[in-house]
Amino acid sequence: MALLKISPDQEKVEKTAARMKEIIETTWLRDPHLNDDTALEFRQLKEGLENMGLTVTWNTNIVFDKNIPLGMRLQAEVEVWTPRNTTIH
Repeated sequence: MALLKISPDQEKVEKTAARMKEIIETTWLRDPHLNDDTALEFRQLKEGLENMGLTVTWNTNIVFDKNIPLGMRLQAEVEVWTPRNTTIH
């Protein structure tokens, strides 16, 4: 019996976290009803990382900027923690 890879694909994890950050920063300040597709994508990305045994957290800060239409924007940081709960039998 072959052992499964214990470490997830780092490149895939980084791309997924970057996409989650992009979704937060570009859509979360808009009307939530307009963001059903991105909300679904965000949940799927998060679940994909969690299914690899990872824990995902994110923090957001509101940055006020007079030079943009809303006058503010979100700045996000997505963190992926490894491993969440790993037991090897």
